[in-house]
Amino acid sequence: MQRTTIAFLLFAAMLCLAVSACNDSSSDSTDGDIDVPETEILPDGDTGEDGDIPSDGDEAVCGVGDFEKNAAALKVYHGTEFPALFGMTPGQQLAMGALVQDYGGFYANFCTGTVIASRLVLTAAHCLADVYNPADIKFVLGPDASSPLAVLTVADLDIHPQYEPYSGNPAAHDLGVLVLSESAYDLAPGLEAVPVNTSPLTDAIIGKQVQNGGYGTTHDNEYNSRRFWIAERLDSYYDGEFTVNGQGQGGVCFGDSGGPSFYDFGQGLRVIGTVSWGDESCTGIDHFADVTYGSSWLEPYMAESGNCGSVDEKGACSGDTARYCQNDRLVEENCRMAGNICGEDESGDFRCVPDPCDGVTFQGVCESGIAYWCQDRRIRFKRCIPCDQECGWTGAALGYYCTDDPQTEPDGDGELPVDGDTDSAGSCGSIGWLGCCDGTTARWCDPNTETPRRENCRAFGQECGWTEDYGYYCGGSGEDPSGTVPMNCP
Repeated sequence: MQRTTIAFLLFAAMLCLAVSACNDSSSDSTDGDIDVPETEILPDGDTGEDGDIPSDGDEAVCGVGDFEKNAAALKVYHGTEFPALFGMTPGQQLAMGALVQDYGGFYANFCTGTVIASRLVLTAAHCLADVYNPADIKFVLGPDASSPLAVLTVADLDIHPQYEPYSGNPAAHDLGVLVLSESAYDLAPGLEAVPVNTSPLTDAIIGKQVQNGGYGTTHDNEYNSRRFWIAERLDSYYDGEFTVNGQGQGGVCFGDSGGPSFYDFGQGLRVIGTVSWGDESCTGIDHFADVTYGSSWLEPYMAESGNCGSVDEKGACSGDTARYCQNDRLVEENCRMAGNICGEDESGDFRCVPDPCDGVTFQGVCESGIAYWCQDRRIRFKRCIPCDQECGWTGAALGYYCTDDPQTEPDGDGELPVDGDTDSAGSCGSIGWLGCCDGTTARWCDPNTETPRRENCRAFGQECGWTEDYGYYCGGSGEDPSGTVPMNCP
């Protein structure tokens, strides 16, 4: 964990990276009045018989009749077991798997990949550069590569012909493919292949959060085999690559090489890049190959899987996107753009249908001290006041919820807040680089920009305290041993 960006490694130290990820749920959310469709309010265990959403006048005991949001367990350089962004379905999550190799009698994961068509896996070229026989590796699916849900054999493999590992830009064209012997849909029921992005990146994506993932090294396990996720900010794109910034908190790491970066431009989830190399701290700047630079190379492989892949006329839901086959053409409709969700229509086909939560998302809203959110297509609620808490923004994992220490809310543009975002620009006042603790929130002054910055340590299950390297920060304990820097913020 760190607060300054570590200098990039020389190319000779180019990494085979692995993941550490972020949180749970996806949609934008703002405070305000909510209109809840009464027929959908079915709070199991509500002490009232009518099942109505509670009001301020209700007598309540902390936790009685209320619901609990399920927080993802934090792990891996502040990564999580479930993705935070874009409402990824279990089938889409299953599309990310691990490349495993025989190491003297046992298989172990060494890279990450993504199913992008029924028999096609996208990974990094450098993962395959020294693999001469496809039979030497396998592709496995599931939350743990050491105990996979499905094991897929590899019939063929290839790397992008323009990949240049010893060039000044090794991330460009760092793309490879595995051609599977069998359809991933047949061996992993419910899997949803995630197509690659074919539209060039634009400045509009700068500063946005992208969802990354992989099976690589964690903060406490160099030989990790489990799947983890992290949301990171996309900082730049150029000449066949883009960079993401873990901001000293988390990121891809050794073994996540070839792992995907996901983004939804409004037409459904896409793979926009593969992990190439980056900061050895696993919390700084990482470089991804931009898949649009390899889209024409991928076309012949994609054609072999058919235009619709496993999607039929009945279709399926990928988060808020309805995907179905029409006239041998894959149709993808973003239901949220029309204020709907994806679900079964009257004919039993998966299409865009009215939203039963009427716009309330898992991120939720606060209303009169009560947190409301949508889960399992129902409005859920938790009364905060009886638990001596406030309703407020708790971070990307839970959105608006009951908390002892509410964070600054997301920006009005609906994007998730970036951990470590600057407060309003201006002088840091009496707060210096070594910082201070404001409850469980660490505050400090960025010496480069002279702007105040903050981090809610509770989002990581930590306290604010003194650290030897960074002053007051998350994970520390106690006060400055010299006694010269006050612990509590003025």
